[in-house]
Amino acid sequence: MITPDIPVRRFANACWWLLRALTHDGIVEALVDSARELTGADAAFFAGRDGDDLRITAASGLSNPDLARSWRLPVGAGITGWCVAHAKSATIGDYATDPRRTSRDTSIVDGEGVRSGVVIPVRGFTDVLGALCVVHRTPVDPAQWPLEALELLVRQAASLDVVVVFELQRMAEKAATSPAEPGPTIEVLPGLLARRLASRAGLGGGLQLLAERLAGSVVLAGPDGAVLERADTVGAAPPAEGADAVRTDVTVDAGSTPLAELRFSRQRPLRCAERRVLEQCASVIALELLRQRSVFDAEERLGCELFRELVDGGVEDEGGLRHRASLLGLNLGVARAVLRVGRHLDSVKQDGRAGLGDSDVGHLLRAARTLSRTAAGWISATDVVLVVDVPGASETDVRQLARKLLRAASTAGGTRFAAGIGRLCTELDEYPRAAREAEMALAMARVRPLPNEVVTRGELGICALLVTSSDAGELVNLVLGVLAPLLAVDTRSGSDYVHTLSVFHACDRHVATAAQRLHIHVNTLRHRLRKIEQILDIDLGDADTRFMLEFALRVHETVRPAGAA
Repeated sequence: MITPDIPVRRFANACWWLLRALTHDGIVEALVDSARELTGADAAFFAGRDGDDLRITAASGLSNPDLARSWRLPVGAGITGWCVAHAKSATIGDYATDPRRTSRDTSIVDGEGVRSGVVIPVRGFTDVLGALCVVHRTPVDPAQWPLEALELLVRQAASLDVVVVFELQRMAEKAATSPAEPGPTIEVLPGLLARRLASRAGLGGGLQLLAERLAGSVVLAGPDGAVLERADTVGAAPPAEGADAVRTDVTVDAGSTPLAELRFSRQRPLRCAERRVLEQCASVIALELLRQRSVFDAEERLGCELFRELVDGGVEDEGGLRHRASLLGLNLGVARAVLRVGRHLDSVKQDGRAGLGDSDVGHLLRAARTLSRTAAGWISATDVVLVVDVPGASETDVRQLARKLLRAASTAGGTRFAAGIGRLCTELDEYPRAAREAEMALAMARVRPLPNEVVTRGELGICALLVTSSDAGELVNLVLGVLAPLLAVDTRSGSDYVHTLSVFHACDRHVATAAQRLHIHVNTLRHRLRKIEQILDIDLGDADTRFMLEFALRVHETVRPAGAA
């Protein structure tokens, strides 16, 4: 059934199928299968560009494979050809009455009994590579097609590593047919650059080629201005004293998304032809940056999924998990810490928002990746779970790392955080326990007086008994709720009832010893104890009450909530 509303999980699954494809043909096939599954359409196919014609290179749900293999359509002809020629999408409510149909469309439409569909161009960086066609054998209102979701899916496929490499290889092969030494001709430079990027020389080698051919210096800077790569002409004469280099800046972007800036400098200005070539080279560099980004994103997603499986526990196939880890270059024997990071109570009180915002999560993840060699993170309820490599093997090392992380993220976004840290993990079965310890530690760090507080497993004390609970924060609040009336009175009147009760229990409820330690008269202590009984509406002689109070006092000593006496 066609519906314009696509569940997030369903769309995520479709993108995941794309990520699993390892070749250009595999990407195209996964795109077709994903689009059909996503929409519930009867069939889908990809019309790839072959010179001036389109032909079907992948299909799902078509009943006549021979017809699909023989189908050809000139670019610009019919609905599909028009979409490719103009790089625009189109929806068809009913092929039988659509005036855009041509006789060339008839074979596949009539042969398959197609009545409605949607056609989406698949754009490369130099031209349109083809079109995705998703069809139904009954008329469908154009508004019912999930056009936006399908276009997002197509963009995901077009930006994947293998598709980018495919286009780079095509440009490199074209350059390979040119003379190896083109002399002063610079028109072939973009192709030679693609060839260099596809080799082991990589991005640095490509920029060196640009510097040599254009006789200048090249800097590739990120969107934030940070220098990513730099190259200079080998053996170039130093500039004359007092002479200023002429700099030309070209944006390296993908559509409307800036990826970097190419800065070229030399003593004389670029000629118009050189400027055009530099802009073409910027498009080639954009392909390489997208390739690197897609590899990073894919590894990050897969690494996150692996660590999430470890933290959640219940790993059914340990061998398979270790194999996935090795493919990602992850050594599961390396000591790692599990952190839970959330908003400090002060931040929650300010705006009433308990959960972290997207910007908070972004700042935390960026800081974690800067401070740790390997870092994976995801949202869990209102907090972020981070699994990070630890530079040392002690609780002090983890605490220092966490404090740097919170400080960097807080400085970047202004949010006051709190963090809890579980045990160091070197075995697979330690991760679930570490996650529960981190959750309990975070519940305590949230309510400590100072923001960006870090609580480690070693500070849990008796509260470590609570880590088996499914909601550590709720249990902490429950226990501390026993003392809440006393805390309120101490805050309001400046009394010292909580401390009095703590010393009384520490002295095994011996009145004379406790009074001596508190430096007060015995009768004064007895008066305070009676007042405590009235405020809490309890009997200090009751064994169950004494146990609950002592337990609450132990938790309170560990937590030290803001406003406590």
